[in-house]
Amino acid sequence: MDEFVFACVRALGFFGGEYIIQFLAVGLVFLSCPKRKLWVLRYIVCVAAVLLMGRYLPVPEPWFYIVFFCVFTAMNAIIYRYNCVQVLFISICMYCLQHFASDVSYAVIYLIVAKSANMGLYWLYFVLMPLIYALTMLAAWFTVIKKIKSDPRFRFNNPLLVFVSCAFLFMAAVLTYYVRNSLWNMYMLFALMVIAALFTVLVVIVSFMNVRTASLEQENVILMQLLNKDRQHYEQTKLSNEKIQIKYHDLKKMQNDGIINYQQLSDISADKEILLSTYFTGNIALDVVLSEKALMCERLGIRFICVADGSAVDFMKPYHIYSFMLNAIENCIESVKNEADRREIEVNVVRKGNMCLIKTCNYTELEKLELCGGVPSTTKEQKQEHGFGVKSMKNVVDIYGGTIRFYIEDHNFVMIALIPIPGSDAQPA
Repeated sequence: MDEFVFACVRALGFFGGEYIIQFLAVGLVFLSCPKRKLWVLRYIVCVAAVLLMGRYLPVPEPWFYIVFFCVFTAMNAIIYRYNCVQVLFISICMYCLQHFASDVSYAVIYLIVAKSANMGLYWLYFVLMPLIYALTMLAAWFTVIKKIKSDPRFRFNNPLLVFVSCAFLFMAAVLTYYVRNSLWNMYMLFALMVIAALFTVLVVIVSFMNVRTASLEQENVILMQLLNKDRQHYEQTKLSNEKIQIKYHDLKKMQNDGIINYQQLSDISADKEILLSTYFTGNIALDVVLSEKALMCERLGIRFICVADGSAVDFMKPYHIYSFMLNAIENCIESVKNEADRREIEVNVVRKGNMCLIKTCNYTELEKLELCGGVPSTTKEQKQEHGFGVKSMKNVVDIYGGTIRFYIEDHNFVMIALIPIPGSDAQPA
């Protein structure tokens, strides 16, 4: 078996060494990530350059690992369509996977040798190592790659964490190299490899936690921007409604005085549709949004059924009312506007004891609702760019300590929000 081991070592050495071949193998699973133009040519040139450097560049260990990590990072920057911090994160993920698979491979062979007390079984390493790498890449495809591809614009809120992770990995490689070459007890080597493997997994987990935190912060920024936009829209719509009602009031007064202004009469006829759709619930913000959406439903041929008590939402800020109801009703309209039948929306805003109950109901072809974080997942293709409406609604409800629930019953999509009215002891159900 010694000949087999020597043949494997020579073959790996011909292509630059075990580390380089392993890193290139791990890099294959990342090729599904967004790439730059002419990426095939870029990839071939980069791989050829890396192999030549690995064979002819005299870099002593363990600095060899650090130098070539920088080389692979540069290679990723040339191939993938990411910024510098994202490229560094991709490289850290590759390094962690290579380090993990290598450590597990060595841990397994050290354990086999220790149990059998036969160094001649070391040849099994060259059989087990490709298998372990294949399993590692398969696992990476369903975990690391899936998460990266789910948001190609992933971001870090603290780039320093990336550099710290990188420094830790360099330290792990150096310490692992020195300690491994100073130990001869196979059980201790096995324990060292297991610790190193767990360390790399921890680095990946911490890095992805950072990505998740940054994504949530970015999402909160977008939600606040949407809320401010709804606030501005509310003020504009409120002003337009007030102007129409003032014009209508003045015209009626003139008619009562026996004065007919045909020019104003012509102008007001254009606003007749708006006046017929106007709601008077006792809350200006609620009146504005219900009137606006009732008019939209009238023009789309959607039946708008509404029971609303404005006093039930008086404790809420006007732009919160407008934003919540705007998103809720627009979701209903979006769901039924292309339906041939059952083009109907029900909206209820009422007080139940010490709770404010807001409910919308509309027909849907869906039989089962897919929830993500307590809100329905968007059915649109570009999931990263949609779904903020329901998140904005949940955000408004959370501000007032309420609860919101979405469910489907008999092909009816139902949204129910329960918000405690300040000064009451009732808790949301």
